[in-house]
Amino acid sequence: MTAIGNSDTHSVRQTPGYPRNYLPTSADQPHLITKAEVVDAVRSGNVIMGGAALLTLGDGVDPGDDVRVMGSELVIPIKVETPSFTRIHRIIGVGNGQIVLDQSVTATLESLVDFEGNVTIPVDE
Repeated sequence: MTAIGNSDTHSVRQTPGYPRNYLPTSADQPHLITKAEVVDAVRSGNVIMGGAALLTLGDGVDPGDDVRVMGSELVIPIKVETPSFTRIHRIIGVGNGQIVLDQSVTATLESLVDFEGNVTIPVDE
């Protein structure tokens, strides 16, 4: 199952509402995204739902991918981007229903990249 968001948009001339769905694509313009890319992303779980902040993972990992952890920590390279009218304050990671990462972020409102770096999550099983 893949979670997706829904917005309350009433016409093609109205700016879409929130939340929005983000998915990987080879297109460099929104109108070039194919139906097949959307279907493949939803079927594989490679969709992020959000309301302004876009989180991407490094090392070729997409949302919904399985990762193999060796040792007691998972180091994840992430990038968080926001439009100029908002910013993030924290990065929170949840594992097995528990908060496993709670990191403050200091970014200016003008920053388009609010955070770029590694986060470390302890893994005990």
